[in-house]
Amino acid sequence: MNAVEAEESYKELRERYQDLTKNQNKLEIEINAKRKELNDVELERTEYTSKLASLQTGFSEIFTEKFHSQQEIGLHPIVKNSIVDSTCEICGATGPEVTESIESDLKNGICPLCGIKIKETPADVDGIEALKELDIKISEAKKTLDTINKSRKRLNAELSNFKLPFSYVNMNLP
Repeated sequence: MNAVEAEESYKELRERYQDLTKNQNKLEIEINAKRKELNDVELERTEYTSKLASLQTGFSEIFTEKFHSQQEIGLHPIVKNSIVDSTCEICGATGPEVTESIESDLKNGICPLCGIKIKETPADVDGIEALKELDIKISEAKKTLDTINKSRKRLNAELSNFKLPFSYVNMNLP
């Protein structure tokens, strides 16, 4: 290899190095932007998880304080969701028999959780309205949390896709 060829080779290597460095810098900027976006989503997720827990606690407190009839027990989120989803939110059993069992217990005035006869108490109209409002807010919070979790999953996938090209760039830098 003569001096001219060596100079050409050096220039090519230098240009390749500069291109790889530019690509690495560009990828670092993109990765940092995705990380920031993921951090924002994680904060939002934490906020809505806390909000959902607070709403569910509020629902349970009102429910426990004011209601004990079979109709109101059917409104409790654990019972209601178990019926709607055909999945017991206590033990995780699934299938139509879950719904059938819970509905049968309620119809016969038996608590679907402990199996004891439900003591009837007079209906509290204000309490029922409060529970309905909380139930709507709980459903909305669950939907929002589901959307946030989908965004979180997407961002994690996007970040993992950066690892391969970023590793390649780092491998090819001197």
